[in-house]
Amino acid sequence: IAAWLCFALALASSEVALAVLGCLFAHAVVLDTGARRRVATMAPYLVVALTWLVVRGLLGFGTAGTGLYVQPWSEPLQFAAVLLPRTALLVTSVLGLPLLLDPLAYLPGATQTAGVLAAFALAGLALLLRPILRADASARFFELATVLSALPLAATVPQDRHTLLFGLPAFGLVSRVLVAVAETGPSPRSLRALGWIWLILHGVIAPLLMPVRSWTPVVLRQFTEASAEALPDDPSRTVVLLAAPSDLHVMYTPTLRA
Repeated sequence: IAAWLCFALALASSEVALAVLGCLFAHAVVLDTGARRRVATMAPYLVVALTWLVVRGLLGFGTAGTGLYVQPWSEPLQFAAVLLPRTALLVTSVLGLPLLLDPLAYLPGATQTAGVLAAFALAGLALLLRPILRADASARFFELATVLSALPLAATVPQDRHTLLFGLPAFGLVSRVLVAVAETGPSPRSLRALGWIWLILHGVIAPLLMPVRSWTPVVLRQFTEASAEALPDDPSRTVVLLAAPSDLHVMYTPTLRA
């Protein structure tokens, strides 16, 4: 009951909490046994999620036609078009390409192209990890949880700050792979190379990059404030922005000026 309540509070805090369902579903599929137990595990969380969704709609919350956010239940075709590339890009980023998501958001068409390439990269990674996934149920759980938890976040442009929740199972997958490589004796060179890459990337480089990543919101604030201040102050004039470099110009400018 405490877990159901915490999930409800998480949804009341942010719709990003929908990613939790990915971990729960992966646990039910991979680690739980028996259909009845799987249904009993998931049913309360689905009831909480559906209740949240109905209340959210009745209160008038949501987006439409912004281009930055796509609601799966009201814009299913648009969501389907971006689901695979955005999900692949998010998962690839958290596993091995840090600090690349945010710059891509400012390059027209870059997210889709990079997402397709990321999907092929993940397919290759799955083939490489197949022996470990076949032998280790925990690794299979972490793999499925990572992908499923990233799916709801495809509703917006991929950004580094969105990787927190599905980063938890992603690092579980990394840890299971490192343990398997270390404990099973001689491993294929490709697996040993992947293990060293993940060790160096997540154990050495990532902590060093954290101060740089933490500075990004400051730069973003300076950017949006400069954009707002550049517009004329006369409230009687109508300002039209042509070919704005990014959505940030039109998203935050009216609020900042008000």
